[in-house]
Amino acid sequence: MKFKSLFLKELKQEKAWFMYIFPGFVILELLFLSLYKHYLWQCFALSMIFIVVIFFAVIFSASHSLVNEWKLHTSQFLFSLPVRGWHILLAKFAVHSIVFIVFSFIAFFTVYLIAKGQWGESVWIKSTGVVKIWLIYLFVGIPSMFIEVFPRITSNCFMRFRKLIASFVAIVLFIGFFNYLLPLGWKIFSFLPEATFTTSMSGQVFQGVPMPPDLLTIKTATSENFLPGLATWFLFAVLIFIGDCLLLEKGEEG
Repeated sequence: MKFKSLFLKELKQEKAWFMYIFPGFVILELLFLSLYKHYLWQCFALSMIFIVVIFFAVIFSASHSLVNEWKLHTSQFLFSLPVRGWHILLAKFAVHSIVFIVFSFIAFFTVYLIAKGQWGESVWIKSTGVVKIWLIYLFVGIPSMFIEVFPRITSNCFMRFRKLIASFVAIVLFIGFFNYLLPLGWKIFSFLPEATFTTSMSGQVFQGVPMPPDLLTIKTATSENFLPGLATWFLFAVLIFIGDCLLLEKGEEG
């Protein structure tokens, strides 16, 4: 079985996201866009909440999908196929990443369209800026799938104290990353080029005073504040993904 066939199998297994949840989500977001003139803060707040909900829902869904196959013993079928362990994990995470990308993109631009429609030119952030923020969002969310599933797989390598082991591994990962790896990563990746996000204030009126012609842009964020951290997070996720693959095969053999 090729990776493509395995990917299509996982896509069919998660088809509920696209057949039922996706149409309902699109209808709901369109409803927000049609009602925000009358219920501005309700629609705006719910759209923002969906961005957070999508983040956690897809991450835990990817983890649950793998653990559920382990409980149902369908993972034995996967390991009987002529594919490598990392193919199995990559196919699962690829499908959930697609779900994550599609849903979060719709949610991000719904918030942007509501803000643009209500406040017009007062919303200084451009659509390209929304895409940049969305990419940073993906940069955190997709690697989180690998990291979240690691304690689950570790616990399944042992027959006793599974929940205790899973909790212990999750705590160790959390403390180890923020206390040791992240500070080291800030030093290692300090060479990365700086990128600046700016917003235009040309022609705007701030507190009743028109902005002068020389004040055309304002620096709102710079990559030196977060890019080394994101690079460290990505590297950490790659290492955890390798660990996932090794533990998955070990757990299945055991």
